[in-house]
Amino acid sequence: MEELVTSYGALAGVIGLVLREAYNSYKNDKREKAADSGLSDLVEGLFKRLEQSDARADEANRRADEIAKERNGLYQTLGRLEGEVAGMRSELRAARMEIAQLRGVAYVPTEQN
Repeated sequence: MEELVTSYGALAGVIGLVLREAYNSYKNDKREKAADSGLSDLVEGLFKRLEQSDARADEANRRADEIAKERNGLYQTLGRLEGEVAGMRSELRAARMEIAQLRGVAYVPTEQN
């Protein structure tokens, strides 16, 4: 009978070891899944931030392009206006010369003319 108790004890001990290893394996799997889940959440969050950053950079580039177009348009307008002012000065000088000739006076240009 003593042998039977010893063999049941050994069997219970083996079953206990198997159950403990199974439980430890289960806990480790849960920990690994939690860690993997946390890591995947982190990576997903980083990708979302990267996409937001790319979208902001694209918007900033679009605005910079618009500003450059406006600036170039203003330079063109300024060039046209400068050309018109030079033409008007030339016409004014010619008109002053004609007025001086009609009056019979010699035309003396000044710096402003």
